[in-house]
Amino acid sequence: MNIGITGHQEREGADWAWVRCVLAGYLARQDTLIVGWTSLAAGADQLFAQEVLAVGGSLNAVIPILDYAEFFEADQNIMEYLRLLKMCVRIIQLENRDHQSAFFAASKLIVERCDLLVAVWDEEPSHGRGGTADVVSFALQNHRIVTILNPITRIMRVGTL
Repeated sequence: MNIGITGHQEREGADWAWVRCVLAGYLARQDTLIVGWTSLAAGADQLFAQEVLAVGGSLNAVIPILDYAEFFEADQNIMEYLRLLKMCVRIIQLENRDHQSAFFAASKLIVERCDLLVAVWDEEPSHGRGGTADVVSFALQNHRIVTILNPITRIMRVGTL
């Protein structure tokens, strides 16, 4: 099963331990081999990638922009990005120049390739074009199942239009 990820890189008040626990259980309950689709961004993407590997799944990365590593703020996130990138079965490098459209393009490709999407999302509107709310909307418009993990309220639900 192809499962994609979208979500916050950072979010004040987010319970990342809860996200990891719920995500690990959710992935472990899948009764088929998991192929994870991710951009390996800090936060939700890297956590998802780690948990996909932990349940024996494989990873496909969609890299949104050339020189992507320059967009990571913390060295530990760059190191984890590079470590996870080496573990990917498939890497799709997009050649966008504008970062905002690049990230949304990568997210759209992930949605198009997945059977379902996990969104680590506070359910608030996006702060810029292509944010998590926009990706969730795109996924729902394209008839994907979206499982929302709200890291603020600690509620997991299936998204609907």
